[in-house]
Amino acid sequence: MERGILVIPLCHSGLKPHDLPIPLSLLQALELNQAENLKFLYETISKKMDMQKVLNANFESMALEIIEIENKYKQEKQTFTNF
Repeated sequence: MERGILVIPLCHSGLKPHDLPIPLSLLQALELNQAENLKFLYETISKKMDMQKVLNANFESMALEIIEIENKYKQEKQTFTNF
């Protein structure tokens, strides 16, 4: 965190936090296809925005949706690389 700005790199579609370039790899990066990371992200944003009401969300379901999107993305990417 520099100048009071919180930066949380978000990884998806197979990208892992340790694969990020420096300085992003030095930060607490999150993989979006994991429910606990989605919950942590939501809680962190909520705290920064001084939100009083806590969302009762199904982070497991959200993570599964993200995995589905990632799989579609990977299939489409593979299709384009085969041309």
